[in-house]
Amino acid sequence: MSTNLNELCLTFVSELETPDKLMPYREALQRIQSMGGFAGEIAAGSPWPGLIRRHGFYTVITEEFMRELSKEMLQRRLMSVPAIEVCAGRGVLSHQLQKAGMDIVAIDNGSDERTRERSFAPITDTLDHRQALEKYR
Repeated sequence: MSTNLNELCLTFVSELETPDKLMPYREALQRIQSMGGFAGEIAAGSPWPGLIRRHGFYTVITEEFMRELSKEMLQRRLMSVPAIEVCAGRGVLSHQLQKAGMDIVAIDNGSDERTRERSFAPITDTLDHRQALEKYR
């Protein structure tokens, strides 16, 4: 991998690890495409799969996504309903929803060491999806 591409990847990871600053969709898309990854199609030699494996990022949550999700949840009056995020991974979504005022608990089975080491929302329980649904029914 070229030095420029490697630096681009490391910068992107660094920004993803700052959950209080979401990036716009167009910027995220452009950055992922510049690393050879997009919508399930990975260019030969792309660093994208390695970036995902090494750092445990499976989702990029954008400003627009959070704005629309929060708006929809407010309209449906779900922001005041306690919730759980099952398979939360690093808890990025739970973190953003907590910032928006939602009472949400992040649950993950802990199978990915990277997510245990650097969570954004406290992972309340280490449970698989069945155990979480049973406990928080």
